[in-house]
Amino acid sequence: MGLPEQPIENIRLENIRLVFNGGGTNMGVAYLPKELGTNYPEPGRIGIMPSYGLFARHVKNLELANISTSFMTNDARPAMQFLDVKGLEMDDVKTQVAKGVSAMKYDKVSDRVIRNSYVFQTK
Repeated sequence: MGLPEQPIENIRLENIRLVFNGGGTNMGVAYLPKELGTNYPEPGRIGIMPSYGLFARHVKNLELANISTSFMTNDARPAMQFLDVKGLEMDDVKTQVAKGVSAMKYDKVSDRVIRNSYVFQTK
């Protein structure tokens, strides 16, 4: 997470497999982490995340390549959420989602390119 006036820039995440415990509820979807300003983004200070895998906010030029997210217990949150991202490129991104849950959530995202990616749903 960057800041509205200082987005983090030119981030590339590649060849990553993330497996989460899961168990998140749809109440977490509505939660939006507070802006921390200059404080260090310590996980305990951020609170519940609105996605179980990746959350990106205030980012310019984010590339995701060969990324896989999954969970051990169904999770009612999307795998990834992007908020205020300018330039998002995804290639070979695989996400697991529970039945009826969107894989990705986008808000104020521009210049989005998605290739060779798919979602697998659990029952």
